[in-house]
Amino acid sequence: MSFKINVMIKFPPLIPPKFPEKYIIYTQRRYSSFNSKIADIKTGELVGEMSTYIPVSQSVFYISKLLSFRRNQGIGTIFVNLAKKMCEEYVGKKPLYVLASSMYDKKNPPFLFYKKMGFEPMDCPEHILKHLNECIKEHKQVDTNIINEDIFMIYKGNK
Repeated sequence: MSFKINVMIKFPPLIPPKFPEKYIIYTQRRYSSFNSKIADIKTGELVGEMSTYIPVSQSVFYISKLLSFRRNQGIGTIFVNLAKKMCEEYVGKKPLYVLASSMYDKKNPPFLFYKKMGFEPMDCPEHILKHLNECIKEHKQVDTNIINEDIFMIYKGNK
């Protein structure tokens, strides 16, 4: 005998941030994890997705996955701003963490993107910090020979 469990999604409304009107944002909460998706209003095409969670033992907020299927159109910025608002709403003035990884895009890793969004590398060697700051200042891509590992980053702006 089998039975179905109907799960009602309860997600209190966030203060609506000002996003471009060409996208619709959908967030689903399941216990302490959140899955957000962005779709193009005109075509209905999925243009990005993000997963975040709050660990049970801690009152901090993590971005576990952020994918943008359209580059340089503000999708990642929308997601990071949404994560910052969700972090403030659910855990207060605690930091927001992300693991910046080149797993999805080896040619354009997200290290500079997160740095520009206010995240700071944690426990990172000085030469990597210097290289990131130099890349931002000179508007050039990260050299994957210098940074060839994942970087754990923290956003403390909610304090």
